[in-house]
Formats: sequence, C-alpha cells, structure tokens
Amino acid sequence: MTHQILKNRLGTPYFNDATTDIQCCLPEGLIIYSYTGRIWLGGGERPTDLLYIERVSAEVQAVPTILADGDIDLTLVSVGTAEQLACGAKGVKVAGNYRDKYFGGYLSLVPINEDFQYLVMVAGTNLVNEERQRSVCRSVQDSLQIAA
Repeated sequence: MTHQILKNRLGTPYFNDATTDIQCCLPEGLIIYSYTGRIWLGGGERPTDLLYIERVSAEVQAVPTILADGDIDLTLVSVGTAEQLACGAKGVKVAGNYRDKYFGGYLSLVPINEDFQYLVMVAGTNLVNEERQRSVCRSVQDSLQIAA
C-alpha cells in the first residue's frame, strides 16, 4: 500500500495532517475513525477508549480548562492543574459526560512548530485506567513530536 493511499484512509492507525506535514503511525493500537479538517477522532482496541486530536494555533498558551460545555450532549472539564511535560508539552487530567456516560482521561497540549500544536486526549469510561490513559496520551505526544 502506498503512503498516499494510507494517508487518505480512515480506520487505520496512520495519522496524517497536510497542514503541518506530519505523518506517523499511532502507538498503542489506536485508530483514526473520522477526520473533520482539523479534528481527528478515534479509539483503541478496547471499546471504551477514546482518542481526540485537534490542531490548534501555537498562540494557545495553556491547556483549556473547559473544552465542551453541554453542546452535543458533551461536557468536558479539566481536573486539577496542568503539569509541564517533556518537549514543552503540558497535560492535565480531564473528566466529562457524554450522553449520560461518565468518562475520564488525560489531555495534553503538544507543540509542533512555530504555527501549530495539537490538543491530544485519551479517555475512557473505565475509570480504573487513568494512569494507562496518561501513558497512552504521552505516547501519542511523543509520536507527533518525533514526526515533526
């Protein structure tokens, strides 16, 4: 399969952003299910896993504390304060509700270049796996920064 074919398919572990020219394979069995132009949604091998990647301006200085406030039946807020991660990234635990289901996860703001960065969230309804979600989120962060 050629690289051009891979970058245009959904349901695969290949992340491609023509705007930032980043192409990489996602870690931990994560897969992209949909793409809207600046937002990638996906999940993992476990049906409770959720992956969210959004390209944002480099001008964003902090991890957002409220990402969604009731629109499309989704509420998502940060829990606690952001921590400084490797290579200039910042991360924070998040919690929310989607259509009456509670979930928790980890959100990071990942710098890529002087113009763009990514918000990356790994979450799930299995709240026992908070440390795993943080680890997977950081693996995605590392994959994106290495590809940059």
